[in-house]
Amino acid sequence: MSDWTYKKGQEFLVFVGEGSANQRIAYSKECSIEIKTSFVEYSSPATGSWKCQLPQKSEWAISVSGLVADTRNDQTLFGYLGQAVTIYYVDRETGNNEDGVGNGSAGIWYGTAYLESLQFNGTLHQTATYSAKFQGSGELTMNK
Repeated sequence: MSDWTYKKGQEFLVFVGEGSANQRIAYSKECSIEIKTSFVEYSSPATGSWKCQLPQKSEWAISVSGLVADTRNDQTLFGYLGQAVTIYYVDRETGNNEDGVGNGSAGIWYGTAYLESLQFNGTLHQTATYSAKFQGSGELTMNK
C-alpha cells in the first residue's frame, strides 16, 4: 500500500433548461477536459535577451466519446448543435490504495458550453453512441 491518492474515472453529464425544467440529455463515462491560457510575448531593456510572457484569457473544451443520448428526451443530440448546454464533469477519486476502491466524489466541474461537433457511432445491434466536442463559454467552475 502507498500513501498516494489515485484518480479513477469520471462521468460527463449534459443538461438543458433551467431550474425545474433542467433535464439530462446525454451522459458518458469517457471524456477529457482541456483548459488553456493564451499568452502575449513582451520584452524590455530590463529583461535583457530574455523574452517574457503575459497571460491573457483562458478557455476550455471537453471532448467526449461513448456519449449516449437520453432517449426520454424529445430532441436528438443533433438538434443541440450550436446551442448552449450545461455540462457536469464529475471526477471520481479512489481511496488511498491501488485496488480501485472508491471513496466518493472528489469534485465536480461545471459550466456552460456549446455543442461544437457531433459524430454518430453505431454498429449493427449495438447501442448507438456519439463522439462530441463541447466548447466552453465563460468560466469552468470546480465545486469540491
